[in-house]
Amino acid sequence: MDRMDIIARNGNDGDHYAESELTYREVCDAVATRNQAARESQRTQVGGSHYILPIQPIDFIVKNNIPFREANIIKYVVRYKDKNGIEDLKKARHYLDMIIEDYNAN
Repeated sequence: MDRMDIIARNGNDGDHYAESELTYREVCDAVATRNQAARESQRTQVGGSHYILPIQPIDFIVKNNIPFREANIIKYVVRYKDKNGIEDLKKARHYLDMIIEDYNAN
């Protein structure tokens, strides 16, 4: 059983953690290591350089809990100059048209 499994099972309720006797510092180190790995995966881009930006679209979308269609609009508008040009703008417009249709229907 790894440290994170022990933490998940026992919670953050004191200085030591169950049978493995993890200290609070060890727990913090394990969490920091896992968080660092997650950040590294966010810095890696597979398949191109169209999202080399100070703020990645996925970070903005996830942190702001943006729904799927709105997220796709952001994605296509941000990348159109460096990836698919007018095709990405048309995709963004398609998603925007869907949102407008739903808005007008309600």
